[in-house]
Amino acid sequence: MNKNAQKNVSRETLDIDDITALFEKDDVFMSSFSLLRHRISLNINVSNTSFILFWLRQAKKLGYLPLVIIESELDAESFYSDAISFFLSDAIGWIPLFDSSSSSLTGHSALENHLNRFFSKLYDGSLDLLISTEKVFKHPVIDKKTLAEKILHLRVGNEISFSSLGDTLSEMGYQRSELVEYCGEFTFRGGIADIYPFGQTYPLRIEFFGDTIDSIRRFNPNDQNTFELCDHGSIPPASFSVTQKKNA
Repeated sequence: MNKNAQKNVSRETLDIDDITALFEKDDVFMSSFSLLRHRISLNINVSNTSFILFWLRQAKKLGYLPLVIIESELDAESFYSDAISFFLSDAIGWIPLFDSSSSSLTGHSALENHLNRFFSKLYDGSLDLLISTEKVFKHPVIDKKTLAEKILHLRVGNEISFSSLGDTLSEMGYQRSELVEYCGEFTFRGGIADIYPFGQTYPLRIEFFGDTIDSIRRFNPNDQNTFELCDHGSIPPASFSVTQKKNA
């Protein structure tokens, strides 16, 4: 970094934004982004994670979507832990493999949950950084239009066949369970449907009056107590399952 960029900056004020401002004044640092406009790839021989994250932060600021490919899942987890100091955690998409020995990415509810978080952020423009492994990106992913068509929208006052809802959820890749605790699970008791949508933090408790949706609440899967009343809920599909059915 050039000497002029380092002048008159107190150590007490050196937070991430201050340091980023210094990098923006460095011609050598900024020239790397000029190279991106003319190259398919760019190799940066730096092992310092903080510098890489500053570079990725600047790339996002210039309109790029940073994608970080890491071979080891433990390294990816470590990189994610560092990245949340540079990017908002809600704006980071992290797609771990969970089981690198498996040849298939389908049928893994935790992976599909991460994928749906990624898709929702990517398609609504709120994704700032994506971290994953090369293996994930060798598989097809669901496109924006297909995902939108496959989402089941539930709203208070709407009518939906309660008796066939279970079959619909199963076709979307959800698993029936005695108690809803994890993403991708659903259960029925009386006129109530508990559904844990992929990509969402909390499951939904939907109360029916006949085939009419009477109320929708979010609940904590740890104690099963509801805590938030809402007027609608969206149930996305299991991403890879839907994509494979479409391509079959």
